[in-house]
Amino acid sequence: MTTLNQSQSQNQTTNPLFLSGLLGWVTALAGSLIIAGVAALLGIQLEIAAPPDMQTAVPLTLTPILFATLVPSIGATIIFGLLTRFAGKNAIRIFQIIAVVFMLLSLGGPFGLPVALSVKLSLAAMHVVAGGALIWALTLRK
Repeated sequence: MTTLNQSQSQNQTTNPLFLSGLLGWVTALAGSLIIAGVAALLGIQLEIAAPPDMQTAVPLTLTPILFATLVPSIGATIIFGLLTRFAGKNAIRIFQIIAVVFMLLSLGGPFGLPVALSVKLSLAAMHVVAGGALIWALTLRK
């Protein structure tokens, strides 16, 4: 009976975190797609770095946007889950600081590309919107 109660208790704490992470990903994805759509309407051809040298720019498609929002969403959800488990009442503030630092560091990618300034700004906006969506979904949403 105790094992059943512990299992139910774990599911109750896991599900809201999973749903918040999922909501963060969907929101980040939607925001990024909206920015990409607006950029396309403005005639801005979004490009990203391509392997092997990461100095060649190729057109941005849906697949990289999916993965560029999914991977950080999974990582952020895991980090926030660990912080809530081990950092107690400071978990939200610690996570927000970590997330903002990572978001700012991620801006080096777009600004380091050999592309037009309009492309750099559009890609940077996608990073900020995605980071903001994750911070909102995991820590600010009631």
